Amino acid sequence: MAIIYVKSGSTGNGSAWNNAYGSLQSAITAAQAGDEIWVAAGTYKPTTGTDRTASFTLKNNVAIYGGFAGTETARNQRNIATNATILSGEIGIAGIADNSYHVVSATGTISTPLGNSSILDGFTITGGNANGTTGNQDDGGGMYVSGASPTLRNITFRDNNGVNGGALYNESGSNPVLIDTVFEYNTATTNSIIQGGGFTGATDNNPLFVNAKGDDLRLKSGSPALDAGDYNLFYSLRNALAFGVITFSLTILGGNNFAQAVTMNVNAQSNIYGAGQSIPPSQVGGAGILPPVYNFSAAAKQVLTFSQITGIINYGVPLSNGPDGADIRDVTKGAYFYPSLNGISGIIGEGIGRYLVGVFLDNSTPTSPAPNPLNFSGNYNFKELSPLLKQTFFIGDGLTGTGFGDIQKFNVPEKATRLFLGFFDGPGVSSTGEIPVGFYGDNTGSFIAEFQIQPSPISDIPESTTPIPEPSTILGIVTLGLGALFSKKHKQDDNARN
Repeated sequence: MAIIYVKSGSTGNGSAWNNAYGSLQSAITAAQAGDEIWVAAGTYKPTTGTDRTASFTLKNNVAIYGGFAGTETARNQRNIATNATILSGEIGIAGIADNSYHVVSATGTISTPLGNSSILDGFTITGGNANGTTGNQDDGGGMYVSGASPTLRNITFRDNNGVNGGALYNESGSNPVLIDTVFEYNTATTNSIIQGGGFTGATDNNPLFVNAKGDDLRLKSGSPALDAGDYNLFYSLRNALAFGVITFSLTILGGNNFAQAVTMNVNAQSNIYGAGQSIPPSQVGGAGILPPVYNFSAAAKQVLTFSQITGIINYGVPLSNGPDGADIRDVTKGAYFYPSLNGISGIIGEGIGRYLVGVFLDNSTPTSPAPNPLNFSGNYNFKELSPLLKQTFFIGDGLTGTGFGDIQKFNVPEKATRLFLGFFDGPGVSSTGEIPVGFYGDNTGSFIAEFQIQPSPISDIPESTTPIPEPSTILGIVTLGLGALFSKKHKQDDNARN
């Protein structure tokens, strides 16, 4: 076995670091079965010209390792985090238009397959653009694999594009092994992460992210990533554990510790006063319908957050609005409020109405008296809230701003087992204390709310009885880690297989 050395800017024959090849392509050409190629930090391109078909082509029984500083005498001395080694398809003029169709290729045949002994380890693959119209030129901007099963370890696929399989495309019985592999910011018409082939350590099924376009990579119920892993691929605890990324290949902490996203359609006629009742309370202008409910298990220190809330509603007047509501009254008349009814508290506010609200209940039917109403006058942009059972709370779009800001956190009452979402209609005036009149019958439209209830990452949630507690600046970090890590991804086709 020989070690072939590559270092950007060098002009040697690859025999040592001080006589290294400057071109990775030259090293691959020179490599024989059993050889290793050690590549120092830097950026390497498959060609110095403009040939878009040029690609780094893997070989059987040849292992290519990146992450070296250029002085090491043993492979375990390298530091892939510090010594970024980049394989780039950025050839020709600046911009993606004329970049390589595939930055890396691995191809074999039935008679001479390319197997797991072909290793690529410690690189970022970026800048591929598989947008051609001939043969496989539209497949696999980052890497194209055909009739091959290479081992990809410590690889990041970043900012690659393709018609099919923006990061990685596999065909003809390919079964690559993916270990500690990250995919981020790859794009495609179909399947921005992976398309085709069989895998060890990954799947090309749709991962069912909550909102991939919005960088919300929590997993929905039914995701193939839940409890679908292979611990035999566990490579290094230090490299495998990560904060705030999706564990795609290996079991996600047993599956049950990860909050699965719930999607709920909230019709504009959903009468929040009907929470926990068999029929909505009768009101002038129509009682509307019972609000939708989500059932969950009671537990201490759980938190509700919303991934996204979308839609438009109309309350029988020309004005329509989104989840944060609209100005509906003359605020010079004083604070407006929705009084309590059927054991469900109202809300105090200043002229804002038609917003999404929620209420937590236990398994019993709510009865009077209701808790004191929360006062949101001038305080809709809170970061954290601890409502009581039967105490209705403002949700809006679930963010501190309208369409932007921090995700608001709602601490779940310990005995709660049900979450209802709905609306108020027809507010009273604080000086009158009138029973809510309600005009739900002419409401149209709906909101789609995606949310999750999960154990709080904060060790001690205060038992608050105040209407609106002091906002917390502590944000939970979810530790997911283990195995092939699937990070931020843009333009995920949620209806396509990934």
